Amino acid sequence: MISIIIPTLNSQRFIKGTLQSLVNAGQAGDFEVIVVDGGSSDETISIVNEYATKIPIRVFRQLGKGMYSAINQGIQCSSGEIVGYLNSDDELMPGSLCLVRKMLSDSDSVVVYGDIYYIDPDGEEIARLRFSAPSYRTFISCMSMPIAQPGTFWKRSAHEYVGYFDECYSLAGDFDFFCRLRGIFEFTNLGAPIARYRIHKHSLTNTNTELGREEVSRIRAHYGSPLITRFEMYLRGVIYRIRYSVINFPALHIIRRRKRQIGLAL
Repeated sequence: MISIIIPTLNSQRFIKGTLQSLVNAGQAGDFEVIVVDGGSSDETISIVNEYATKIPIRVFRQLGKGMYSAINQGIQCSSGEIVGYLNSDDELMPGSLCLVRKMLSDSDSVVVYGDIYYIDPDGEEIARLRFSAPSYRTFISCMSMPIAQPGTFWKRSAHEYVGYFDECYSLAGDFDFFCRLRGIFEFTNLGAPIARYRIHKHSLTNTNTELGREEVSRIRAHYGSPLITRFEMYLRGVIYRIRYSVINFPALHIIRRRKRQIGLAL
C-alpha cells in the first residue's frame, strides 16, 4: 500500500483538485490518504470529508507546529510500505501510483521519482519539467531541489536509516530529507510525469522566496562541509544548473513567461 500524506491549512481553493487527482491516480485498496490539518477555519475539512466515500482518507489535527511536523505525524500514523507527501495545491497524474507501486514492489529501488507538469492557478498545464537525480556530491551542491518533491516516493523502511523530516525548517525540509536519502540510496527515475505542481500567488514558495533560499544555503553548508570545498560545491551546482536548463530550456522559458503573467516571483 502507498500512504500519501497531505498537510493542509485553509486549503479550500485547491484541495478538491488534489483529492480528485487521487481518485484516478491508483486502484482502490492500493493507497490511503492521511490529511493532517493545521486548524483550518474555511471549508477544507468539509471538502475532505466529501471525498471519504471515494478514496480512503483519515484526518488528523495538529495545531501550530508547522508543515514538516504535520508530515511527520502523517507518516507515523500511516500504514503503507510506500510513502510520499503531496501539498494541498498539487496533484498526481492518472495512473501514477500504479507506476510507483510496481517499481518499488518489483525491484530493489528504495526511492523513485518522476517528472512534473507545472500548472497555473486554474489547473491548466503550462509545461513539463524533466529531472535526473545527480550523484550525492552534486545533489548537495544544487542551489534548488534537483528532483521534484510531489513526484517522489520512498519505502517506509528508509526512515530507519535517515529519520524523518527536520522540523526546524519551514520550506526546505524536503531538500534536507532528500539529501539524507541520496547519501545512502540510489534514486530510480520512473521516466514519466508523476505529478502536477501548481504555481499561484499564495503558495508558500512564492510568498517566502528569500526564506527558502536561506534554508537551502544552510542545508548545502551542513552537508557540504567538510566533504567538499566551497569551490567544488559552487562548480558542481553551476554545472548541474546549466545541464538542467539545457534539458528543460523550452519549458523553463514558457514557465517564466506564465509566471510573469500571473505576477509571481521568478
